[in-house]
Amino acid sequence: MTIELTDIVSEEDLSFTKIARFTIFVFDGTEQDKLYKGITDLKSSFSATQLSCIYHLLLESSQGPILKLNDFCKSRLESESVSVNSTRRHIKELVELKVLIRDDVTINGELKSSSSAYRLNTMHNIHLSIMEKKQSKGKQGNDKAQRESASRALNAMGYTKKDLAYRSYLSAGYLIPKDVVPTEYQALAPAKRSGKNFRKIDFMENGFEYRIEAKAHDHIVTQPALLQLYALINLAISYNAKMLSTGKIETPFQNKAFPAHYLDILHLRGQKDSGQARQRVLKQITELRETQYRWVNLQPNSYDHNMPNWMQGYFSTSDFQYIVKLETNSTVAPKISAESKETETSPVLYFITFHDDIIEKIANAEIFFSIPWRIAQSQPLIFSFYMTLRKKQVSMESILLTELREMMAFAGTIHKLRDDLEMELNTFYSETKENAYSYNLCGYYIKFNENQAGEWVVNIYCDIEEMVRESGATYKSPKSAPTLPNPLKTHSKKAMTVEEMTFNTSLEQLMAYINTRLVIPHTKRYKLYKIIKVGDKQIVISGYTTDSELEIMAEFMADELNIQLLLARLCLVEFRKQFQLVGYKGQMVSVEQFQHLFQRLRCDGILTRPEFQQHNNDLIAFLEIVKSFRRQKFECWLQGQYGLLISLILQTLEP
Repeated sequence: MTIELTDIVSEEDLSFTKIARFTIFVFDGTEQDKLYKGITDLKSSFSATQLSCIYHLLLESSQGPILKLNDFCKSRLESESVSVNSTRRHIKELVELKVLIRDDVTINGELKSSSSAYRLNTMHNIHLSIMEKKQSKGKQGNDKAQRESASRALNAMGYTKKDLAYRSYLSAGYLIPKDVVPTEYQALAPAKRSGKNFRKIDFMENGFEYRIEAKAHDHIVTQPALLQLYALINLAISYNAKMLSTGKIETPFQNKAFPAHYLDILHLRGQKDSGQARQRVLKQITELRETQYRWVNLQPNSYDHNMPNWMQGYFSTSDFQYIVKLETNSTVAPKISAESKETETSPVLYFITFHDDIIEKIANAEIFFSIPWRIAQSQPLIFSFYMTLRKKQVSMESILLTELREMMAFAGTIHKLRDDLEMELNTFYSETKENAYSYNLCGYYIKFNENQAGEWVVNIYCDIEEMVRESGATYKSPKSAPTLPNPLKTHSKKAMTVEEMTFNTSLEQLMAYINTRLVIPHTKRYKLYKIIKVGDKQIVISGYTTDSELEIMAEFMADELNIQLLLARLCLVEFRKQFQLVGYKGQMVSVEQFQHLFQRLRCDGILTRPEFQQHNNDLIAFLEIVKSFRRQKFECWLQGQYGLLISLILQTLEP
């Protein structure tokens, strides 16, 4: 934001601006009324010196619209004996806490590049900043206080813990509803958080000129937040699919809100649990809640049929928001400190209500775009590139980078687009087979070069069968489409029989019994695997357990526990879905890649080295090795460079 000083005071009062560099505070006179009580309620979130600085600023805010930083420092020195350097440090700390916002200043439209102005933030944004700071503390978000808060929130909102266990209803592919994120909205979204709370762009389509605006309290929707939106949509679909299949609801979105645990959100994004990850989830969901979109017809006399298709019936309101209502365990069932009277819990469970237009699109769609999970968990640029190829139904053609930039609504130059794409493609999608292409993007074979006119182009060949299979859809013929049926339609058409409901109850009871009685205690919190003791044998199950291995385990479990083979098999399938896969930056190691390296290390005798004998199991020894992998080893693994990877592993194991 830029502050025009002549809008605040007369030019006669701007004599101090004649110096080359100045720093000021700008007030509107309402700061004490708006902030004093809220700051006092949050006083335990600030140090004593920070709190003193804030109160002094609130006192000065009633004295006039502008206060020079030097005068403020002198005032604190005289009244509180706080040194000038200390005051400057406190100001810096308050900027980091987002209590103060630093803006550029202009005088008669001329930017004073060496000067700046501070203003006090809104109470809403200060509270959000404090909440985000709490989110980043500690590694795990499922401590006792958070779990109790989430449990109380579920009860208060009318849900049960079983309602949260809907991850098994996720589809084979990542579902993408049509036109949920128009290209225009994508163009408005910054690549990352950059302080923007307003943006507008003018567009033209079929002779129809229009403007799209996005505004928010704190920050407009970013590109990562749009990927977060797709993750939330997939969770909403799987939740409603479960509710339909169990007979708890009769129609999709009968209850508009759906619960989403942050661990399920991170699972869909291919991210590990950490303070920073939880903070990103909160920020991105808040962006989706707060950002309002508005479109303006720049040709009022034009006919409506010239409007882009996505505007006709959808997103046409002047205040469209992706999320219209948001509650969390922190707002529904907070834990209040007895001493500070402050909330001690941070958001780990979200109750989300989408805009009616989004709900209608999801509930009424017969089919969805299906894309590979690894694409959905990629960087926004790769996701946008892949979706562009899918929407344009590219088969075999050369596309000018200037055209590709427009298709993707990319803000930079074509050279930056090529460099950024190649950097991501080189890391995870390099083509290992000998052919004319450099990259394989899940069935799209890609190469960048210059045409005869010296223009940069991207050459693309689509292997239809590979692309369809990678998307999670079934390939039957060259006409097969990379789409999946809407699970909500499937489950809506089929009512559960008494036998099915009885079987599902037995499955839930068996899983609860195994979790509480048979899982070896020290592995209950493990995210890569669990050890289950059945009879006198221990079963190790992970996200990489193959179907054949799982079948052997199911037969043994059925015999030992005297249960149906189908029940044992489905129980183990549900367990397998709970575990994290290993990977780097959202790129997950496939089952084939996992098994290949596992067998190589087993054959080379690395897993039987003395340091791993304590595990008495090759799979556990292998998982203990790979859980400490970092970027270099994961890149070797994902690119199939097993010889180099094994040599790096041996270097790590050397004393």
